[in-house]
Amino acid sequence: MITDEFYLEGAKLANRNALAHFRAAKYLAAHVNYGIANSHLILAAEEAIKAFVLCRKYAGDKITDDKFKPFFLNHTYKHGFLKRSLRKIDPMHKISTALISAMSTDKALERLEKEKGIRMTKREFLKLARKRFNLIDGEKEHKEIADWLDNANDMKNSGFYVGLPRRANKWLLPNAVTEEQFNESLRIVTHIIDYYVGPWVSLYSTKIISGDKNAGNYLKS
Repeated sequence: MITDEFYLEGAKLANRNALAHFRAAKYLAAHVNYGIANSHLILAAEEAIKAFVLCRKYAGDKITDDKFKPFFLNHTYKHGFLKRSLRKIDPMHKISTALISAMSTDKALERLEKEKGIRMTKREFLKLARKRFNLIDGEKEHKEIADWLDNANDMKNSGFYVGLPRRANKWLLPNAVTEEQFNESLRIVTHIIDYYVGPWVSLYSTKIISGDKNAGNYLKS
């Protein structure tokens, strides 16, 4: 019988492998070429996504096999999942959402009027708060990462293999990937690992889980 601990072990292994690919990418960029290095960065991101999903499986998310197995079989499935889930797993977005919820209660609005002289309905407050938080909750960054994910699988293949584009008579080589392209991937993958995925992996791998283990199901995004 597979236990929750089995998924936690898998999450730790996937996270460790993500970091191994990341270190390999930096070495390859310095000693081989940026194309192969860039591809390993994308593999690092994919393993980090896998680690996150395994953490959610450990935490009790009801993930059916048809949604779970593709994380081990389909590269673009992983990219699509992260693209859809950026807002939901962004720690700052979750914090801002929690703050808005706490501040929009009838009691909080009554206190706001009494202490600050600001009177507004709950609907007015939510509209204003969401508009304000949307300026700082990473919308631009979410779009940038989503656009990068749209091209990630093609970038990975072009970094690993000699290619022949349709309607072209010129070979595409892995070393055609530039230092600038590699550095963009390095920045994005670093942020995916350190900011979007890392905190959740750390949270679950140290078993500091508060509240209901079934709370939240990012695979429904």
